[in-house]
Amino acid sequence: MSNGTVRLIFWSLLGLSAATLLAACTLQQQIDAYEGHPFGGHGAPSSSSSSGGAVSDRRLKTDIKRIATSPSGIPIYSFRYVSGGPTYVGVLAQEVLKVRPEAVRTNPSGYMTVDCGMIDVKLMTLDAYKASHNAKRSAFFRPPEAVRD
Repeated sequence: MSNGTVRLIFWSLLGLSAATLLAACTLQQQIDAYEGHPFGGHGAPSSSSSSGGAVSDRRLKTDIKRIATSPSGIPIYSFRYVSGGPTYVGVLAQEVLKVRPEAVRTNPSGYMTVDCGMIDVKLMTLDAYKASHNAKRSAFFRPPEAVRD
């Protein structure tokens, strides 16, 4: 039995609706397709216009914690998708809707997506986020003897 089948059975036993299951399975397929790759440098499931953007609906996320605010005022969160997988850093579509409504769409399953090209936050894994911020911090805070002309 494949991992996808096991996940589907697990979520159906929890009583989730068919639409939620479909969205979670579709999201897991996007994540599975990108595993082992740096998500095109962004750490995110597909954000192409053909898919309508990255699935960013609060209803498909769990363990949500606000960790920062982008320069444009969009709240940034760490979270996991209900379908499983690693912890990500990104946005909630419901929050983006308040700041940049033109970046938010609703997909055929009724879940909100965000066009990541229209906002100043890129979805990435928490590990990639930490690595990115540690690299920026270490470049900025190098000791004077490490700086060369």
